[in-house]
Amino acid sequence: ATWLELKSRLAEFLPEIIEHLPSSGYDQTLRNPCWWRENPFKVSLSQTRYLTKYLLGFPGVGNIDQYISQPHGSHLYCLPYFFVIGMAKCGTTDLYGRLMEHPQIASVPPQLKEPHWWNYNRPQSKFTFLDYIYFFSFAAKQIRSASQTQGVQMVTGDATGTTISDFRVFDAPQARTLTLPEQIYAVLPKAKLIAIIRDPVERFYSDYVYFTCTKQLDMLRTKIEFNSYCSPDHFDKHVKSLLAQFRRCTKQSSVAFCAHNSNNGMDRLLRGLYYELLVPWTKLFPFNKQLLVIRMEEYSSQMAQVLKRVTTFLDLDPPTDEVVRRMLKKATRNEGDRLIKQKTGEMLPETRRVLSEFYREYNKELPRLLGEERDELKGKR
Repeated sequence: ATWLELKSRLAEFLPEIIEHLPSSGYDQTLRNPCWWRENPFKVSLSQTRYLTKYLLGFPGVGNIDQYISQPHGSHLYCLPYFFVIGMAKCGTTDLYGRLMEHPQIASVPPQLKEPHWWNYNRPQSKFTFLDYIYFFSFAAKQIRSASQTQGVQMVTGDATGTTISDFRVFDAPQARTLTLPEQIYAVLPKAKLIAIIRDPVERFYSDYVYFTCTKQLDMLRTKIEFNSYCSPDHFDKHVKSLLAQFRRCTKQSSVAFCAHNSNNGMDRLLRGLYYELLVPWTKLFPFNKQLLVIRMEEYSSQMAQVLKRVTTFLDLDPPTDEVVRRMLKKATRNEGDRLIKQKTGEMLPETRRVLSEFYREYNKELPRLLGEERDELKGKR
């Protein structure tokens, strides 16, 4: 389908989105997709609850008006120029935090990294598209100021790390007509997408430790021993149960269907099926031009080079040595699960073996999709 066809279908099934977009298109003098309105949107407290939710408790946050107010006259509204679409537990938060050091990327509070709108809050009808627009108000003010006073073209991004893999979106009736990649493409056809992947076995265990074992963080602080709820044995049983469930699904349906079906409770296991998850996006966002895939192993070992590659991909000015120094100096984000992993223990060898075989089978076409010559997920380029 063409962009116009997808936009037409979006107008039919999600008219609220089209109603709030500019009829004449985005301002072509700005790099970021933004538009001006002579009469600002009428904003009520309920329409800023999205910002309020994510900024609640952030040091220094006062009246929410400081994030949405602009000088008198026309208001500038913006949507993201780029997305960090995944994968969860692959360094998305760390990458986004370091990119904030680039002078052409709007700096926003950490709470504004992941709006979770496309993949969760919209399908669940929690927030409106106007909520999503106002989520980028803080960035819009910077983009406006930089353009008008400094002549600098700034951009902003949506770094919801589960955009590519949060299958709850496929529960929505609209998903039968428009996939999530199609929805984003219909609104932002020039968007730049970044995905970070890692050894899927390690990713799944890191996911387990972070989302399951951190629930017992208070036990760590009080030096109470973990119970069977979080342990290598528990993970092994959990893995084998999910694998059996997936195999039952594939006997009745296609692999693509099972990989994108959120009703089965397998989403955290399936986040390692990189090939199946990336394919729908490649149909609309061509590799290297609009979709960049990074391996976390390379990001960790050659961070400066990867950060420079990302800024080039985003069509930003090359970072100066000082900017690179600030990027590298930032503390690594989301390392809190390391302590919990030490307490939990290493994955059992048998668990690692069965997971390795599973992911190897379903990711065997990944190197070809990425244009790589190697056959294994691990290793350097």
